[in-house]
Amino acid sequence: MKFKVSISELKSTLSKVLPAIPPKSTLPVLEQIFVKIDSGIMFAISTDQDITIQSKLEVDATEDINFLVPARQLNDNLKYISSDIIEFDINQDNFEILGKTSDKSFKMKGLNPDEYPDLPELSQQPTGDDYTPCTIPKKRY
Repeated sequence: MKFKVSISELKSTLSKVLPAIPPKSTLPVLEQIFVKIDSGIMFAISTDQDITIQSKLEVDATEDINFLVPARQLNDNLKYISSDIIEFDINQDNFEILGKTSDKSFKMKGLNPDEYPDLPELSQQPTGDDYTPCTIPKKRY
């Protein structure tokens, strides 16, 4: 499955959801961003199981898909790209992610989106460039 997106908009979306990515986690899946593409809208969701952040942006996609992408690795790869548009090719069999621009390309290994923890129901859906942080109360003993 392939889709194209503006690099500046993708960087902006990443900057919004990265704060919920733990620096190190005993659960590697929490170091991933859950990406859901639905009718040309990409939802990027991150959680550390205390805070969940969701942001969305428009993409040029012909299919709907869910996948997990390594958050910090994606962010690091985008720092060195000067193009305006990036095309992603997602292999749904092995979760390999290929990013291509006019001058650079990179590969990353994603994870199965079914491994991502259940997400809380967000009280407000994001609109435009907004994002919604949601704090899950901890149990008190």
